[in-house]
Amino acid sequence: MTNFDWNNYFEQHPMFSDLTKAEVQTLLNDEVSEEREFETDQVIIREGESADSIFLIGSGSVSALHGEKGQKISLSTLFQGNFFGEMGLFEKKPRSQQWPLKNPVCC
Repeated sequence: MTNFDWNNYFEQHPMFSDLTKAEVQTLLNDEVSEEREFETDQVIIREGESADSIFLIGSGSVSALHGEKGQKISLSTLFQGNFFGEMGLFEKKPRSQQWPLKNPVCC
């Protein structure tokens, strides 16, 4: 993971700030995590997919959409420093929202 300062992210983010340096290094290990770049109009998460990861936003923004009867409703927009995908992962349930991109994103 090299395109974003993930060490600083973990130190500054309230959810992760209690982690020790050793715990952060374990999370940043290439066997545990992977930095990925996504282009505009890509969908990172699709509604109904199995949840096996959490996404930390290093740059860019994503929007959460929820669909009913073919209609997509915008629920929120998240920016650098936010994270998403945790609900399905923690609850061990399929993804409940779709996360398309409006601009390039590094997660």
